[in-house]
Amino acid sequence: MESFKEKKARVSSEWRANNKERAAATSKAWREANRERYNATRRVWARKNNPKNAARQAKRHAAKLKRTPTWDLHELTDLIYLECPEGKTVDHVIPLQGVNVSGLHVYNNLQYLTPSQNSSKGNRYEG
Repeated sequence: MESFKEKKARVSSEWRANNKERAAATSKAWREANRERYNATRRVWARKNNPKNAARQAKRHAAKLKRTPTWDLHELTDLIYLECPEGKTVDHVIPLQGVNVSGLHVYNNLQYLTPSQNSSKGNRYEG
């Protein structure tokens, strides 16, 4: 027989699966209303999972190196990072580790986005 806690988790999971857009909107609203608490929770998770974080960052670094061709004009790529406007981040138009496509780390595959636009885009190609 399932406990109350297990039943609550199952019902909640089923609801989220059947109401994806509403669940995403609710989560986003909570994160925005509780920004400090959300960020603190993420920092605690990152400290507790330091090896996971390090592995994820190493994987990204390796992917970037593998996808930087020798013919790239490295000065232009570096300049894009150096001249990134205040409040913007550098994003790959075609992600380096996309599910369906993988882009190159070259100057014409980079764009400036706000941090919220960048995180909402995720690892997808929207072209």
